[in-house]
Order: sequence, then structure tokens, then C-alpha cells
Amino acid sequence: MPLSFNFVRLINFPEDPSFRTVENISLLSDMDQNQEEATTQVSLKEKAFVEGVDRYIVKHDYLVKLVHPGRARGKTFKEYITQYEFPTYLVHAKGKSFATLVVRTKSKVAHDCVRRLNDKVGSFATEPVEVDFDKVRPQIQHIKGAWFGEMKAANINSTGLFGPHVDLSKEFKHAEGIGKLNAVVVLYPFQDSVRTVMITRNGGVLLYDTFETEEAAFELVQDIRAKLLDHAWVGPKKRGKKA
Repeated sequence: MPLSFNFVRLINFPEDPSFRTVENISLLSDMDQNQEEATTQVSLKEKAFVEGVDRYIVKHDYLVKLVHPGRARGKTFKEYITQYEFPTYLVHAKGKSFATLVVRTKSKVAHDCVRRLNDKVGSFATEPVEVDFDKVRPQIQHIKGAWFGEMKAANINSTGLFGPHVDLSKEFKHAEGIGKLNAVVVLYPFQDSVRTVMITRNGGVLLYDTFETEEAAFELVQDIRAKLLDHAWVGPKKRGKKA
């Protein structure tokens, strides 16, 4: 399973080493509305996990909505709460790089976690980031896949194209002309190997290879940020405290 790292711009972060928030969620079961508590707990695990980065563990209750109703304990339900546990990295500002929070879990869970913390924790504030692919692509040697959305074509909302140097194909240029490039899959040279990586428009980095340690995977993510992303962020103006 790919490792998914999700970037957001960090404005404020609580000074306490551990903090928690609760959100009341209404769940529909059969014809009844049931109130459930969904919590998010953030705990510092390691200061200076790597240079300039603190490592936290997050436990986040996530609302799952089913396409088809499920059944348990004699009741039919379309949604339920499940807990995810994942590492999150506070990357301190350095030089021209603004402070970021990097959440390592699937993107929909990461975005829900950040949303709840923004809404419920007064001393926590982030802003979304976006990648300008026009600035990233000239720095990439080999694009082997791409996803496009918002396609202005009959009966097509999104499409994917894959193949060696796919960005040089007529099909890529056509899709780019009628849609929006949302993600690229690239071969990224790093140290003595070449890694398969996906970069998404909304600040996601997915690693498809396996790594011996968590530090090794995060080192690659930091290298991608420094070489490809730091000059290509777009979005709200940099502001707030540098964590």
C-alpha cells in the first residue's frame, strides 16, 4: 500500500505536547438519529525526529459513509465511525520554506482530521496548499502517469494516462487542453535508486516503494519538497507564526 503524505501550511500550533478535541456527529441507523462522539487526539512522540521536524501520533475518529447499507446488531446503517491512527510531522520553517504539517494517512482522512482541528482547537490553524504543475514539470525527468479532472468532454469527468514519458504524447496534450491536471506519477532519482512517486495538486505525495525505516521514507518526502514543491506552492498568502 502506498504511503500517503499530505501537506498543509501551518499557521499556529498548540504548545501543549498533547491535545484533544471532540465533535458530536449524528448517525442515521434505520430511521433513528443517534449522537456519537468523534475525537481527535494529538500526542508528541519525538522532538527532532529528523532535523527541524517533530513527530506526533494522531488518533482520529472518521465518519465512514457506505455506498450500500450495512447491517449489524439487527439494525441497518449507512454510516459509522472508525478510528485511524497515524504519524504526523510538524516541519518547522527554515529559510524560505514556511512551516508545514505533514499528515501521513489517506487524503480524505487527513483532510477531515485537519478540518476538525481547525474548527475545534482555537490555537490550531492551517491553510490548504496547492501545487502549480507548470512550475513542477520542468524539474521532472520522467512522467509515467497523469490524472486529469474537470474534463470538458461528453460523458467523461476524469481520465488517466500512463506510459513512458506520457507527457510527450498527443493524448496528454489533448487531455491538458480540455481538463485539469490533478496528479502526476513520476520516476524520482534519489540517492542510489529511482523511486515511483505520485504528486497531487492538493499537496499530496504518495510513495509506492517500500522503505526500511520511517525516517528513510520521510527523508525522500523532504527531498521532493525541497527540489520540486517549495517553489511551486500556490494558495493563501504566507502569514502567521512560523512554527
